[in-house]
Amino acid sequence: MTKISKHSLVYWVVIIVVVIYYIKEIIEDWQFWPVFLAIIIGCFVWQYLDDKKKDRRYGKNTTNNFKSEKVAHTEQSEGKLNSNIDSRIIKYLNKEPKVLIVEGKRINQRTNCPAAKQSSIERAKGVIEANDLYEDPSVIPTPYSGPEDYFVHVYLPYYHTGILAYKRGDWDIAEWCWLYVLTLKPEVVSQKLAIMYRKQHRYQDVVDMYIKAINACESPLVSIRERFYQNMVHEFIKAGNKALQYKNIDKSRGIKNYDSPADMQFAASLAQTKKRTS
Repeated sequence: MTKISKHSLVYWVVIIVVVIYYIKEIIEDWQFWPVFLAIIIGCFVWQYLDDKKKDRRYGKNTTNNFKSEKVAHTEQSEGKLNSNIDSRIIKYLNKEPKVLIVEGKRINQRTNCPAAKQSSIERAKGVIEANDLYEDPSVIPTPYSGPEDYFVHVYLPYYHTGILAYKRGDWDIAEWCWLYVLTLKPEVVSQKLAIMYRKQHRYQDVVDMYIKAINACESPLVSIRERFYQNMVHEFIKAGNKALQYKNIDKSRGIKNYDSPADMQFAASLAQTKKRTS
């Protein structure tokens, strides 16, 4: 059963007390008390339904749907796909990190990394909600036309969660999200990682990350336009020069290798199907 959060409960209690106080000053006859009671009950019912809607959207109390870190696939012939979103993402989306104000700047208390304005964080959340990335993850109504579509479906939850984590100041979580899907959409994810690594003065890590991204393009399953590939090569060369230039102040600590969350055998079967039908 969905519970009303403590924050929401306090919020509504304060509003109700203030409203009743001012109305009491105006109306001496309390024959209208049933109306006020109905308003109070209505407020709590509305908050309950609103919280329940958020729980459905972000996957609260749906841990049984997230047994695997791989994005599985079933009933492809009927156009339905079972997408087991990583439970660590679901857990993170239901948390709010503590932010401190230090000399006028917003700082994540846990990581000491800068946090964006709350309005920017809310916009990142809005993108997740607008695209329904985590809504009803067990069924996808449209079958994939090829591995490209499949990879996009797999990488988007990690990519957008990484953006949210980065803006919250949880840079370690953002790094994990982006590295996890770097090989699925290297031309996009590499840009995010490069920006964050440079801000951390991890210049050699930028080089190593681009090597990983460029090598991912060698897979026949990864589709990338030539100009995007050449842009990555160009950025790789620039990163190598910077790594040499700032070698004495480099704070690189290496990048972790993760197995792709995508089912590569399924992606290969999609490629074969696309080839036969083209």
